[in-house]
Amino acid sequence: MTSTDFGNCGFIFSVKFKDIYGRNAEIVEKKEYEARKLQTILRRKIDARLFIHYANGYSKQIA
Repeated sequence: MTSTDFGNCGFIFSVKFKDIYGRNAEIVEKKEYEARKLQTILRRKIDARLFIHYANGYSKQIA
């Protein structure tokens, strides 16, 4: 994951999936609602996973 602005919240969300060329891709969102919506759309066609990333470096898969 690249350097990302955590702002005041202390965490961000990301959706990890394989793109059409088979490479690993990641989309970063600040809002949980937007990240869950994107993960739901991508999950219909491919395997997409939703992660939460905390400012201290800890990451956890939540969906």
